[in-house]
Amino acid sequence: MAEALGILPFVCFLGFAEDTRPFYQALDIHLSASLGDETASLSLAEGMSAGLPTVASDCPGNIERVKEGGVFFPRGDDAALAERLLLFRNDEKRSLFSQKARERAAHLPTFKDTASAYAALYQGLLTKDISSFRKPHLRF
Repeated sequence: MAEALGILPFVCFLGFAEDTRPFYQALDIHLSASLGDETASLSLAEGMSAGLPTVASDCPGNIERVKEGGVFFPRGDDAALAERLLLFRNDEKRSLFSQKARERAAHLPTFKDTASAYAALYQGLLTKDISSFRKPHLRF
């Protein structure tokens, strides 16, 4: 698709990275402009754990994940998105939401937590141990 769009010379697909902090530390703001029904964006958790002020669309999964750790805009509303991004021109506001993002991220499951929960779910399916389905695997 990158080739079809003519952007291949300008992008680099890095694949899975165990430690994403260096990528996020190169950013000023983390943006998640999902149009669909995001459920549990790992990217949001990673960006917030790096202390990035977070701007996210108002899909239910983003709201649940970010809570007070960022600001939201209505899905597909580019004027509202621009307005939210401009909030962070202010150094004090950026610093405040950086701290809020870190605090919120401390309560979110990590990639390893999520992988372990899925492994337990699959193991339960393989062994037909339905008791594992009754336990909340990931809470945030």
